[in-house]
Amino acid sequence: MNNPHLYNSAHGLQQKDVEQVLSDYLDKMNWKPGSRIMDIGCGPGYITSKMLMPRLPQDFETLLAVDLSHDMIQYAKNTYIHPKLNFMQLDIETENINNDLCSPGFDKIFSFFCLHFVVDQRRAFNNISRLLRPGGEVLVLLVTTCSLFDVYSLQSKKSKWSQYLKDVQKYTSPFHTLSDAKEEFKRITKDANLSLLKCELKPNRHNYPSFAILQDSLQAINPFISNVPDELHDEFMKDVISEAEKIEKEGKNNNGKYSFSYEILVAHLRKS
Repeated sequence: MNNPHLYNSAHGLQQKDVEQVLSDYLDKMNWKPGSRIMDIGCGPGYITSKMLMPRLPQDFETLLAVDLSHDMIQYAKNTYIHPKLNFMQLDIETENINNDLCSPGFDKIFSFFCLHFVVDQRRAFNNISRLLRPGGEVLVLLVTTCSLFDVYSLQSKKSKWSQYLKDVQKYTSPFHTLSDAKEEFKRITKDANLSLLKCELKPNRHNYPSFAILQDSLQAINPFISNVPDELHDEFMKDVISEAEKIEKEGKNNNGKYSFSYEILVAHLRKS
């Protein structure tokens, strides 16, 4: 998950969903000249630079992309250069959000495929609220349920892999086991002084044309692969896919492609 080169080459699923969300929501946001914008969880910077920024009004002031990973930020800084685009390492779950960011603050905050890795959702959204100017808007896409979260739990109990899978709950969406993820999300964001304009749960399925592409894609987002010795990477990833197929009871579909199911929550919010 911290390999920017692999992530950049194997994020077709993320690109597809972000493209759809931007198409559905960007025009519904209230824009004004000189907007200050933040993207939380930018990873290696491709989606920020090549998908989000080209769709923004040309008169925006600045776009600050942040990520917890030092390696991702360094890769992004070296790869995507634009006078209005900046990258910075930031933990959105921190107890002490940078006051220099909170003032003057931001008019728009985006986050795609990131916030489901945040354990303390309330602190994260309180920080987002602090970073927003009054009337500022947020567009969030996060994963609620996914068979991979169950796979990580199963692998952590196997003697061969247990030593490499620590803190599994840290990498499992806090919404994964909830009976009503949308209601919990509403409570969290309301307490953070964020008004929910729209919130939807979307069951999704993504097809991969080959096993190799599926393996690369799942390896790119696997938070434990860096703990596994290089010589065991292929065996480890094949076990990930095998367990996922058992859970989904589908695996390879009738078109000869490999498919993968998950559910996302998409929300548009405004600071009160």
